[in-house]
Amino acid sequence: MILLTGAYRLFFTAAGLFAAVALPFWLVMYMGGADLLDDPMSWHMHEMLFGYLGAALAGFLFTAIPNWTGRPALAPAQIAVLFGLWLAGGRLAIFIAPEALAAQVITAAFLPVVTVLAGGRDIIASQNKRNLVVVGLLAAMSLVQAVFLWLDPQWAIDAALALSLVLMALVGGRVTPPAFTRNWLNRRGGGKVPPPPFGRVDRAGLTATTLVAASWAATGLSMVTGVLAVLATLALAARLTRWQAARVAREPLLLAQHAAYAWLPIGTALLAAASLSDLVTLSQIRHAFGAGGAIGTMTVIVMLRALLGHSGRPIEGGRMIDWLLLSLLHIGAALRVISGGSATRSRCCIRQAASGRLAWRCSSCAPADCPGPPASVGPLAQIAPPSMPRGRLQPRAASGTDGAKLSGGSLTWKPYPRTPVSAASRASTNTQVKPPAPT
Repeated sequence: MILLTGAYRLFFTAAGLFAAVALPFWLVMYMGGADLLDDPMSWHMHEMLFGYLGAALAGFLFTAIPNWTGRPALAPAQIAVLFGLWLAGGRLAIFIAPEALAAQVITAAFLPVVTVLAGGRDIIASQNKRNLVVVGLLAAMSLVQAVFLWLDPQWAIDAALALSLVLMALVGGRVTPPAFTRNWLNRRGGGKVPPPPFGRVDRAGLTATTLVAASWAATGLSMVTGVLAVLATLALAARLTRWQAARVAREPLLLAQHAAYAWLPIGTALLAAASLSDLVTLSQIRHAFGAGGAIGTMTVIVMLRALLGHSGRPIEGGRMIDWLLLSLLHIGAALRVISGGSATRSRCCIRQAASGRLAWRCSSCAPADCPGPPASVGPLAQIAPPSMPRGRLQPRAASGTDGAKLSGGSLTWKPYPRTPVSAASRASTNTQVKPPAPT
């Protein structure tokens, strides 16, 4: 079977098909068209991050590691077993029986197995010290997924995005300027080429990125995170400008890589704005870094280039369909980030009111704006009883920060006050008296 002859064939195909099916399915559940999960929001966040990204990482690592280490690639039987574990976990078991411990264990097993195979079998065994940091990031991602499943899903999502930010800054910085842009310009005699990777600017960018990722995971949207995010934005932007994207503007597959990396400073800029002000929502940050932004655009172009290269086809675009598809990818990412502001909160509240479900968990919806249980109730949230009075969540300060910003903030339910109305007045208006808007 040709799909088993290379990890990239099976896992890249599966990642693309899964995203194509999971996103429309999520939209149906998001709009209330299907009630198949107790907590569709947590399923969406988990699958786009640990499911889609997990498959993309497996395909990339087990294709690149033989080139890094000189060791043999995975055998077809090993690829089949690994893919079966990915499919049986979050794609089947956690969907069919989300509260079953066995389903959660199967779901949590995929990333540790990838870490052991990629790290112990290849990188550590070949003493490839340069890529030990990749093994460490994979191991940390495995632990974060366990936190998502059993402890605190909201914190785990932000921690996983922080780890992904470091991984994309590291790997993206390796392949975009030296491996592809420099080679493309050298073949065309383009004169001065981008500087080699990991100079002082690159080290400053990676250091700032690592620091802001650690601060985001440890302190949330704090003042420290905001200051570090400003520094990371400047460093990542300086790093990007040195790669001379304008000189490869004729080649869509190369330009798309530069555009994908540009989502990293965009995401850190949004992280800074959210930490230092109330202008940006957490949903916008997550989508700028996540499958809709940096992760989605970067993995798609890397997978596309790998599929073309390993199939013996020229790694180049130029057709109108190439420009159209890659442009739509970034336009969709930008629209999703933009829509994560106040407009999304309003739609969330409208949908809650229309459906009558007080506990619809919407990560784009600030807890103080929409009725429902605390955002940190876990991946298996339960619907609030119909007898709960209409009201709103009142955030309390958590670690000196507005509780509505941090998943760990304390939230209490405060019913709306009701104004007594005489029977004569009610009969004269023949309308139902609504409680006043919350102050």
